[in-house]
Amino acid sequence: MKMSMLRPYLLKSMNTLVCVLRGKGSLIELGKRVRIGRGCEVKIDKNASVKFADDVKLRSGCILQITKGAQLELSERVELRNYAIIECGGKVRIGKRSVIGAYNWLQGSGEIEIGDDVIIGPGVRIISTTHDVRDPDLVFGAQPLINKSVHIGSNVWIGANVIILAGVTIGSDVVIGAGALVTRDLEGGGVYVGQPARYLKAVR
Repeated sequence: MKMSMLRPYLLKSMNTLVCVLRGKGSLIELGKRVRIGRGCEVKIDKNASVKFADDVKLRSGCILQITKGAQLELSERVELRNYAIIECGGKVRIGKRSVIGAYNWLQGSGEIEIGDDVIIGPGVRIISTTHDVRDPDLVFGAQPLINKSVHIGSNVWIGANVIILAGVTIGSDVVIGAGALVTRDLEGGGVYVGQPARYLKAVR
């Protein structure tokens, strides 16, 4: 994102004044009682859009980076805890009453969709991009990115320091134990642990 292309926009959230950097044609839609904590950074590139529904809460130090043409939607009563980071290069949608834990990193160059009533512990990383490595004439870093979707159902509890990789779908009513590495789809109604994450037992 070219910072020189963005212009400052002052947003007053409750008793906090937040500086939002906006590109030409960007859209910000705020619901009622949106709270944005101290030290938050919001950067919205050209033709990107951000929608915060009613009662959205960003605690201190959160960083939101929405690149050109991307879309970020936080539904009613979503909470981002301290120092959570969302990098949105495609489409990121977080459902009602979901909580994004402290120091989370959501890398949304592809698409990330999180359902309602999802609890995500601290230090979780959700990644929707991978590198192509098939061209033998190019180093890995010079090869193109491959964007994939990550879909997480409703009523999901994700423990601390879990990593969720690109292309994964997680069903509803799932518990993922702390430190797990999710590399493939997880069916709904189960408890999953380990690296890679494996089925342990039914939730109920």
